[in-house]
Amino acid sequence: MNEKDYAPIIIPTLNRYTHFKRCFESLERCTGANFTDIFIGLDYPPSEKYVEGWKEINDFLMKKEKENGFKNLIVKRREHNCGMVGPESNGALLYKDVSAVSDKYIYSEDDNEYSPNFLEYMNLALDKYSNDSRVIKVSGYTSPVFSNITNNNTFFGVDTPAYGLGGWVHKDKNIHILDYKEIDKELHSSLKKMWKLFWTYPALIYMAAHMIKNKEDYGDIRFTMNNLICGTYTLEPAVSLARNWGADGSGLHSGTVKGLEKQAIQTALTFNVQDIPFELPKFLKSRLFYLNMPKDKLKFCLYLIHKFIYSMHFFCFHKCK
Repeated sequence: MNEKDYAPIIIPTLNRYTHFKRCFESLERCTGANFTDIFIGLDYPPSEKYVEGWKEINDFLMKKEKENGFKNLIVKRREHNCGMVGPESNGALLYKDVSAVSDKYIYSEDDNEYSPNFLEYMNLALDKYSNDSRVIKVSGYTSPVFSNITNNNTFFGVDTPAYGLGGWVHKDKNIHILDYKEIDKELHSSLKKMWKLFWTYPALIYMAAHMIKNKEDYGDIRFTMNNLICGTYTLEPAVSLARNWGADGSGLHSGTVKGLEKQAIQTALTFNVQDIPFELPKFLKSRLFYLNMPKDKLKFCLYLIHKFIYSMHFFCFHKCK
């Protein structure tokens, strides 16, 4: 690709030094990093317990500002705590900065590790599907539950995890994505629809109900619900290009999930985005049922029952005001 076509990277961070360092250095090793601008938002610590990690990240970035593998490193050091949610949050402010200079962007949480071909994949895909309204996001992560889902090297999926997510400013402005109030309306439109959606992707409906009760918009849940309800797509690699180290309880919204940090990811330096049909892989919807669910049979049953009761209670007794 022409070096002018590379999308800038957005990473908000605060105090998870080990996570951030791993993420930054994996991106620095990517093919095309030398053509890529990276925007880091270092939030201000909200309390004393965050200061040590914040100082470590700040010291690391001060060294990297002198020498790094990117085209440009832009660090935004916040003078007060901006937080993770809302129009003036750390990530939202970074997005404003990037959208002023580029139509394309790559958003990453600070706890991801990437394959060497991640940036090449993202940029080729962002270029390929720039003008197609059916594709709302490009994801670098693929859950193990979708392994061997296709013989191609990419597929169109429903799930939209925020573990390396590419997008377009013009689509963000022109394509309407359901917000939590609209999702609430869809889920309450009929018991039949709620029933069908739950038995397609139970973990998502549980998370959506939780989001609605909190009256907040979580991007990954909104994008996934939009795909499920409206028939849009997220492009994903057949084998993941991202590994999530954040399911250790250190994140703001993440719980603890063992084993994600051991997920195999690609090691190639290059990526060729193939032409594929606009359709979901044959067994994708059946595998959605098991996404984010425990592998142990007893735990799976208990987990499913809990989510079913929670979701039905939500349908019967909760209305978003």
